[in-house]
Amino acid sequence: MLDAPPTILQEVPITSVQPGGGFVAGLELSWGKLRRRLLRAYWPDYVTRMAARRQGECPQCPHDVIDPRDLKFYRNVCGYWFRPEDDAFAWRGRLGLARMGLAELLCFSFLYVVLGLPLIALALAIHWTFWLPLAVLSLAYAEVWYFFRDPERTILANADLLLSPADGVVTHIDEVEEPDFPGGRAFRVSIFLSVFNVHVNRIPRSGRVVAVRY
Repeated sequence: MLDAPPTILQEVPITSVQPGGGFVAGLELSWGKLRRRLLRAYWPDYVTRMAARRQGECPQCPHDVIDPRDLKFYRNVCGYWFRPEDDAFAWRGRLGLARMGLAELLCFSFLYVVLGLPLIALALAIHWTFWLPLAVLSLAYAEVWYFFRDPERTILANADLLLSPADGVVTHIDEVEEPDFPGGRAFRVSIFLSVFNVHVNRIPRSGRVVAVRY
């Protein structure tokens, strides 16, 4: 793709590590704005201290970065970063869960409590059959946790290898018509992910992203 002329391939800015967005992502971004406003209003010393610890450069940076939490959505496009010893939130990456799914898990946990407690009360006070919808709800809740798991993967440092970007089943390996690629054709590897597969996507190899189409 790097050899494609500008008239065929235009560079598209990557705005987020989660291009699809979503309701929960919108909530999290809104909370980030409120959190930064509160930090500047009530904890200015913390803001100043984190600004001194911030590393890297981001000319004309469109991202409002106070601490490492603010890089969650923009770490793939922002030049700022923090050293591990300055990242008090690094433990979130060691939970075995996808960082982008933590907010979803929090929302689903709240929903599970709101729906589950009344079902428990009904089962204890009225009839045992109310345990059945609670069991279905519990299975769905367990699947949400399973869906957002992020297991360790052994990544070989070999320039001749491609890392599978997803855990799933390879359904197609073929060439397809693709006007955006040099010569109008592309080599395609299709991977199907079910709700039981790991949904963390990985980078197949080192390189430079020059275009994105979602």
